[in-house]
This record gives sequence, structure tokens and C-alpha cells, in this order.
Amino acid sequence: MIVVERKNDREFLVIVKEDDTKTEHIVSLDEDYYQYLSQEKITKEELIQKSFEFLLKKESKESILSRFNLKVIERYFPEYEEKIRVIGKTMKGTIMKKKVGEILSRIMHPEIDYSLVDLGVIKNVVMKNNRVTLTLKLPFLEVPIKDFLVNGIKEELGKLMLL
Repeated sequence: MIVVERKNDREFLVIVKEDDTKTEHIVSLDEDYYQYLSQEKITKEELIQKSFEFLLKKESKESILSRFNLKVIERYFPEYEEKIRVIGKTMKGTIMKKKVGEILSRIMHPEIDYSLVDLGVIKNVVMKNNRVTLTLKLPFLEVPIKDFLVNGIKEELGKLMLL
């Protein structure tokens, strides 16, 4: 188990517990390095947590320095920054997919009391580069409310600036 406690804006106490033993580490994190790795997609605590998960895959908790700046990890493990930056992007992607799903499930058919998701007319939802594309599968091409449905989807997803 990894516990991250903020000591101040720049320093964190990290406690790593395994079995009946634990280690404690003081980790400093510079604001510019935090911005570089996370683009504020995750908190500082989450970044440090993910960094320790990365380190524990590489070495034992006892081998991790007791006091260090997060930047030094790259010296020992050159792939660190690439892996951690991917973790931040993945987390944001997961959160955004969930939000998109929630939004789409709230868009109701105007004539019956079911969402478009419940009706199964929204297909192939894809997120790429902070944009959403989807297929609106209607029973036939010229459904009278097609424009209404398309505009409703655009309006709701536009609130997340994803169109």
C-alpha cells in the first residue's frame, strides 16, 4: 500500500507498506516538472502515487531513496517520463469517456420516455484528440426528428467542448 501525504506545496511524505514492514520517503516535486508530467490532468499526490507504483515494479521499497526530487527517477529509469505521462493521459481519457457516456445517456427521445442510449441508436462512440465521433443509427434515413436529435447531441457534447 502506498500512502502519500502532503507536507507542503512542494514536499510529500510517502509511506510504502508491504506485509509487516514499511518505508518512508520524502519526495519533492517542482511545479514546472509537475506541469510537464501531468498537464494538471492528475493531482500532485496522484502523480507521486503513480511514480511509486512505477518504482516498485523496478525495485524493492527498501531500494528507493529515502529523500529525493521526483526528477531523479528519470536518471535511473529513462522510460519513466514516457510511462508516467501516458498514465496521466489514460486517466483523463477514462474520465472523459465516463462523462461522455453520462451525457449521452441523458439525451432523451422527444416523443417517448427513453434515452437515445437506452434505445440503442447511438453506436460507435470514439474519442480521439478530445473530440467525439459517433453514429446515430436511426430506423430509416429521413426520420422527422433526425435534426432535432443531432442538434441535441451536438449541444450536450459541445458543453464539454468535444465537437
